[in-house]
Amino acid sequence: MDMKTIKTIILTIAVLGSMTACKGFLDLKPTNKITADALLATEAGVDAFLANLYYNLPIEDFAFAPGSDGFHWNYKSANHNGRYAWILTDDGFGSQHGDMGNGSEDYNYWNSFTNSSGLHVSGGWELNNNNNLFFSYIDDLTSVDEQRKDELRGQAWFVRAMTYFALARRYGGVPKIEKIGSLDDSLSLWVPRMKEVETWDYVLHCFDEAAKYLSEDKGNSRRANKWVALAYKSRAALHAGALAQHWNDYPLEGKAVDDSLVGGFSYDDMRRYYQACIDASAEIIKSGKYSLYKPEPATDQEATDNIIEMFQDPNKALCECIFIKGFAKGVVGHDYGTNQDNWGNPCQTAGSWIPPGRLSFTLEFVENFEDKAVPGQRSHFVTYDGDDFNYNGYEKSYNYKHYENPTDFFAGKDPRLPAVVILPGSYWKNGNVTENTRINIQGGLIKPDGTPIIGRTLNQKEDAIEKGGVKYYPYGGDERANSYSGFALEGGNYSRTGFLMRKYLSPTYKAQGIDWDLSTTDWCDIRYAEVLLNYVEAVYESGLPEVAGVSAEECLNATRHRAHLSGNIVVNQDNIRGERRAELSFDNTRNWDFIRWRLWSDPKYDGYIRGALVPVMDLREAKPSTIFIREYVRESDNSYMRPTTRNQRVCYYKSIPGITTNHLIQNPGW
Repeated sequence: MDMKTIKTIILTIAVLGSMTACKGFLDLKPTNKITADALLATEAGVDAFLANLYYNLPIEDFAFAPGSDGFHWNYKSANHNGRYAWILTDDGFGSQHGDMGNGSEDYNYWNSFTNSSGLHVSGGWELNNNNNLFFSYIDDLTSVDEQRKDELRGQAWFVRAMTYFALARRYGGVPKIEKIGSLDDSLSLWVPRMKEVETWDYVLHCFDEAAKYLSEDKGNSRRANKWVALAYKSRAALHAGALAQHWNDYPLEGKAVDDSLVGGFSYDDMRRYYQACIDASAEIIKSGKYSLYKPEPATDQEATDNIIEMFQDPNKALCECIFIKGFAKGVVGHDYGTNQDNWGNPCQTAGSWIPPGRLSFTLEFVENFEDKAVPGQRSHFVTYDGDDFNYNGYEKSYNYKHYENPTDFFAGKDPRLPAVVILPGSYWKNGNVTENTRINIQGGLIKPDGTPIIGRTLNQKEDAIEKGGVKYYPYGGDERANSYSGFALEGGNYSRTGFLMRKYLSPTYKAQGIDWDLSTTDWCDIRYAEVLLNYVEAVYESGLPEVAGVSAEECLNATRHRAHLSGNIVVNQDNIRGERRAELSFDNTRNWDFIRWRLWSDPKYDGYIRGALVPVMDLREAKPSTIFIREYVRESDNSYMRPTTRNQRVCYYKSIPGITTNHLIQNPGW
């Protein structure tokens, strides 16, 4: 039974389940549909129903795109042109879709809709409705025993918890709907919003109920167990605690605020939520069920290789990867992959795929990685003597530092950096090439007479310079468009910041013409590393005591030591946030961190311009070498990218659609 058939069955069941009081032709037994009784009469049918619920979980993975596409947009040849959630933050930049926007990009999770690829996308209330239907049948199932029924209750509570978690952090207070309404009773269909505090309490309650019923055995990493439920509770409680702590950093106004449908947190609420995070995290830590993957590397290179290995295939790291969403091609019921290898690969390794290299990462993100020589220090790169870290581009009078191999420039940084980012001059191989390829990320030349040829509209042929019998090209490589991977403005296909995606790319991926959804790398949605860092943050921000036997400082330093960083750093806000940004890079946590910390209201990020590091080949000396200059990211016309002023009112709570018919109070700013 394929996924499309299952979805048709579920939608049919949902309609039948909500219209049981209707008379006439609806009383006739359908001959071309499977009823809920028939579907759930076998263990296989129960599994199929549950698989559909899991398919529609609101997981922000490779198949999640902000804007109009939303979750699992990429089934059956769908295309979003590299519009990943990473580009919404200060970490990333999309070469085609680079603008972070004004804060309203996250798609409408309230309603189901058909996305830009023609795929039906299940909204929160449709998933909740289908899950309520599942709940309603569990007690009467004859195809399973009581132990299995308890397991199914746990799974249903988990789906409910995940659904309400996704709704709560987008909308604040939402209605509590635990059963399918009756068309005979219209008032049952008009359910008012809970207060935001009540909603977060309900989210945590749902995770508790899931943990109560679910097995303590780890089992299948693609299905919830007790520890999965507690891990997500850790994430949800930390989010709620931070909202309560930082609400007054950017207070909002309006009817929804007056009625505490958003906000309304007390000091006690903050401490309750942080305590819930501490308790859930500590229970996982003390259980010994999970651990960091290869936590004691002997060398920097080993640390880098271990991290690469974990994200190329999280199934090798089940000690750390708590919950995985799988992707596959040609497997019955899972006949879909993703496009992240298409968009993420440098142009040089794209094979027959035309428009790659869409995911660039900012200079500020790269500089956040710790300096190996000084524990906890995250310093700017020094590009010339007396560097004052400006973004003014090339200055002839500066005494730049020169590098024969561009990767030497990054040698003093955290070994996680080359596991996450393709650096200028580093090597990468995928299934399209027979050997490692040196990735040319270069943004210009300095002529022997000192004249700069730097920009984004250079001509590889006409602007090339010959010296000593060797021809040097502005973007490196040669005159072929796939011989270089940075800074050209041809169709948004090259890095515009000096850095490209490394994390998650598969070395065995091979493009097959202009085809879609061929990447099968699985997504690890929550890891043990995050649980450790959640615990640290909750302890520090709340001032609450540590759980006996679980040291916040040891938890904070564990992820550093796994990266072969020496010494210990103290627990403070800068270290917590810096380590979180490095360890959880591109795990789709950064934007939610900005929301719960209210950082989009910080003047630093209002009108934020992202930075680039531009390698330039300097031909002035006898032996050509690379220098680096700072610039702001440039637009397609070669001008500097304009700053984006975010509408903070809509950053934090999304618009509730259909308020004229659902009688709900709208959120502030909409």
